[in-house]
Amino acid sequence: MFFSDFVVRNPSYTKPKGKTLELADLIVPFGNTLLTFQVKSKYQLKKVDEKSQVDFQRLSDAIDEGVDQIKTIKRALKNDWLRGIETVKGYTIDVNPADVERVVGVVILDLIGEESLLLEDRTQLFGSFTERNNLPIHVFLATEFFDISKELDTLADFMDFLLITQELYKGSLITIPPTTMDLLAFHKMYPDDLEKAISSDINIILEEGLWEAYQTRHSEAIANRDRLNKPSYLIDGIIDFLHSSVGYNAFPKPDQLLEFSGQGTIDGYLALAREIAALSRLERRSLGERLLRCLKLAMEREEAFSALVIEPKKSGYLVYSKSGDRSTRQVRLQTLAAMLYCHLELEKVIAIATEPLSGEGRSYDVLGFSGVRFENHQKLAESAKDFFSEPYKVTGSEYTEGDKPDA
Repeated sequence: MFFSDFVVRNPSYTKPKGKTLELADLIVPFGNTLLTFQVKSKYQLKKVDEKSQVDFQRLSDAIDEGVDQIKTIKRALKNDWLRGIETVKGYTIDVNPADVERVVGVVILDLIGEESLLLEDRTQLFGSFTERNNLPIHVFLATEFFDISKELDTLADFMDFLLITQELYKGSLITIPPTTMDLLAFHKMYPDDLEKAISSDINIILEEGLWEAYQTRHSEAIANRDRLNKPSYLIDGIIDFLHSSVGYNAFPKPDQLLEFSGQGTIDGYLALAREIAALSRLERRSLGERLLRCLKLAMEREEAFSALVIEPKKSGYLVYSKSGDRSTRQVRLQTLAAMLYCHLELEKVIAIATEPLSGEGRSYDVLGFSGVRFENHQKLAESAKDFFSEPYKVTGSEYTEGDKPDA
């Protein structure tokens, strides 16, 4: 779910008297959102019906401790303590407080030993959302978080679920708090109903056992979804590859790239990685299908490219494949990206190029445009009409196949 490009483990700060304190177990700065995690562990060998009131109170105290610790991140932002922190990939980054518009807390309760118990004998949490110190905080069991990370395996999908959960609870739309997994199952099966409940202030009551029903009754649909998602993992691989661009400057005019300090810099690769990682699994599938088709077609013709537009963001994604000289490929990619950007009056374009499917080895070139105006804007827009027809948008659903992409 969280690419190591964005993850910072155990960020800490030093107090004026020299004492070093930990801010969180994990933080994930992603665009204007900062996710902060606290993990609390407790040994649990008793079945749930053998636990006493004291046992449950100890679990509640552990959760409260984690929830209360989330506020530390607000102090860190206020005092600008998140400078010079190191990602899991080993790069030093700064979190500028001015860029953080939203902080979301996650507390994970790891009940060590319960994995040996039958499901019906394990502890359950009902009502996974709270608010403390004006911060939204979500509470999950470690086993729940593991299952969530399989169903919502992109940052975009995960944060969407957190926001929906927050709106349901803050709007007092959940009559009887369900388990997180039952709410997730309903979200997966009936996403439109949840959106309607939120927009129309409709109270909902969820039947217990939805998660189990989702896994059993819809097992074929889930298996089909997993099959359909395979091309999306090409996009995951590109995100993971991008850190290798640090120190490498392929394209001219780097000052035009997504308003960051330039390609070949840490800021540069993080900006590009964030833009692609912001895609949901369904959007990645759609883009991955286009990329795979281009990889195959480029084995037979000189080049192949395809475009995808994400509404309402007005963001375009271009995939391109060509064999031969890489510098020629880079120039062509930049030209096509500029054409698409100007032709559709997009706010942002991310362009990806690589060798055909039969190519020896694999390299990627990735660039982006945002907030720029080309001197030959009109000429680029007119020229694009000879190369691009109406771009394909994301079609289909999580469990059904969309329109076949063109290239």
